[in-house]
Amino acid sequence: MGKLGLLFVLFICQAASFSTAAKEQSIIFLTGEWPPYTSEKIYGGGLITEIVNATIEEMGIEAQVQFVPWERGEKLLKSGDAFASFPYAITPERQEAFLYSERLLENPSGKFFFKVSNLAEKPQIKTLSDFKPYRLSLLAGEASEEAFKEAGVKIESVISDEFNIQRLYKERADFIQMDPVLGWYLIEQLYPNEEHLFDTLDITFQELIGQSGNPDWDSYLMVSPSYPNSKALLEQFNEALERVITSGTYDRILGKYSLEY
Repeated sequence: MGKLGLLFVLFICQAASFSTAAKEQSIIFLTGEWPPYTSEKIYGGGLITEIVNATIEEMGIEAQVQFVPWERGEKLLKSGDAFASFPYAITPERQEAFLYSERLLENPSGKFFFKVSNLAEKPQIKTLSDFKPYRLSLLAGEASEEAFKEAGVKIESVISDEFNIQRLYKERADFIQMDPVLGWYLIEQLYPNEEHLFDTLDITFQELIGQSGNPDWDSYLMVSPSYPNSKALLEQFNEALERVITSGTYDRILGKYSLEY
């Protein structure tokens, strides 16, 4: 092989090595299905995914957002195989294991959906324990789960919000707790022209536990402390998020989804 051929081979090998290294250095962000906030089925990945992607672009780093089941995402964070997952509320249990970013989005208070024909009348719920006679279904890993257990309420966990709406429709659950924007979005997607079959209680979960307006229930980036340079990356992310907000990019993303906050 001549010198030119040898140099060409060396160049290709170096390029391949550089490409592999770049992929290895790509920062891993995780999320799951929570439309219209995060979803592979929505162009742009959903409202919060767009906010995170805009922040990543502002950071100027090599990164990728991967959609995985929520429980798997938490396991990957605990093992340090991913930098962060979103969106998550802040709970005392999670604070012991993870770091949090600045707030990504102020969430609407969680509402309790029910199917009108499944209940004789709209019950007057004033405490969490008032749910004891009813079948309550929650998304697996829901931040409110521990509070209901402490109140002695039996709950059933499901793997997706869509499945929860379907269980409600088929009258296999009396109540589900869900973000109202998400709940009505899914009802419209799954049962178009049948929205009148559903209703919500007047009281929210946050009101029931006396934490209405508590920012801990909003959406944050949850970060693995075991991921390499996680604290420095988190600081860089927070600074970039602030620039996304002050530049007007944040408001433009909110406007695309016509959501009121």
